[in-house]
Amino acid sequence: MKLVALFGALLVAGGVYMLIDGGIRLNQCISSGVFDTRIWASEFWLIAPTNPSLGLSQNAQWLIRLTSGVFAFILGGRLLRWSTK
Repeated sequence: MKLVALFGALLVAGGVYMLIDGGIRLNQCISSGVFDTRIWASEFWLIAPTNPSLGLSQNAQWLIRLTSGVFAFILGGRLLRWSTK
């Protein structure tokens, strides 16, 4: 159970890091004027798998960080609560 608690704490810490990093990226997009509601741009790397250097748009990066951070934080919290019972 201690290993599960350690993994849950690691997920919570990773989720908090991703939330903070996503917030910083969102703030940079807003302050530089590139904030846009269009997330999936034509240069998204899954559209052309033969060219993996395309990457994501700036807006997609903060969106993915924030949503991943929320999910990791929730999952880690549930693991911690379950393992400490």
